[in-house]
Amino acid sequence: MIRKTACSAVTLLVLIGATPAFATNGMNLEGYGPKSMAMGGTGSAYDTGNSAVMNNPATLGYMKEGTSEISFGIRGLHPDISIENGPNADKSDATAFYMPSMSYMRRDGKVTWGVAMLAQGGMGTD
Repeated sequence: MIRKTACSAVTLLVLIGATPAFATNGMNLEGYGPKSMAMGGTGSAYDTGNSAVMNNPATLGYMKEGTSEISFGIRGLHPDISIENGPNADKSDATAFYMPSMSYMRRDGKVTWGVAMLAQGGMGTD
């Protein structure tokens, strides 16, 4: 009974103390492509499709031999930026930044090749 109560108390404290995690700082995206973003930005050692060309092009070698992949996408960043520093306060008028991406990859035998255009970041800092 005491053990169950202690476990419940610890679980409650962890849940109360948890804060939301935001995995991007706006300038650098946490991931490229839907697979990488869904997995929290992984892509250095895991095949995330065509967008892997941004993190680790070697993972494109995992494509099936004789296959081609074409990809198009657009990512939207909608920040709400404001600053307050003593008597000074300001708010950004910019509310939307769109970053397009497109790529074509092909594996022929032991060679994988392709072309890609992906956005590196956002918020008008590029």
